[in-house]
Amino acid sequence: MKLESQNEVKSFSGTILSCDYKIIEAQSQADMPTYYSRLEIESFTDCDNNDIDKTTYISELKMQEIKTGRKPRQHKFKITLYVDEDTYEQEGLHEGDILRLTNVKMNTDKDFRMRTYDVEKLKDYPNTKLHKDEQGKTYGSILITNMRLSCGVEDWSIRFKYDELYYYTIGTAVSVKFYQSCIQDIEQHDYWESYISKGEYNKLKQFNGQVVDMKCYEKKSRFVTYQVKIEMQHEKEINKYYLKATREEDLL
Repeated sequence: MKLESQNEVKSFSGTILSCDYKIIEAQSQADMPTYYSRLEIESFTDCDNNDIDKTTYISELKMQEIKTGRKPRQHKFKITLYVDEDTYEQEGLHEGDILRLTNVKMNTDKDFRMRTYDVEKLKDYPNTKLHKDEQGKTYGSILITNMRLSCGVEDWSIRFKYDELYYYTIGTAVSVKFYQSCIQDIEQHDYWESYISKGEYNKLKQFNGQVVDMKCYEKKSRFVTYQVKIEMQHEKEINKYYLKATREEDLL
């Protein structure tokens, strides 16, 4: 991870290690502006240090940078990723997804204070952290050192979904992809079997009983080709279509 300028990081890719969705909403309580969220500590400013005045959706990520070279570093870091409402509601990011991050901000320019009027939270504040405002209402204040990475809604994209990193195709029917959970599911087996859809069956039935190429991909790049014998059948009693590919030999 390299700096573009004092407060910006150069574009890079990373793998999500953990993902926690959160929301910030402005509310009013007892005629006083207050904030609540699933965040314990939040500055209530966005990644450009503008005050947040509307419902804001974020995901707190722990990521591992993808590096290449002779001695790639496995740099792990935390970042606040701003997401749209659909991504938040559908939890569209998942552990194992690979993201491309651009225009990443490193906010280290100033500290900020968190202020809360929440009566329940104030019970946990020491007396030295309790203050009175102009209206005589009690609030809690904590000084927070503002040092975090953040990335705006328009400044990131998904390169690969975690469940689409590894797949294989059979014969020339490249439109049919069989996704695998990890590379070992491809490399450490002598046969592969699964139930498939009727549409997939119709595309592949021409290969039934034949020995054909099975092309295996990692992140859309082919890394090995096997020769496999195809067995297919329609199991009428359960109305399902069955495919089995048995490995014959390896081709470089």
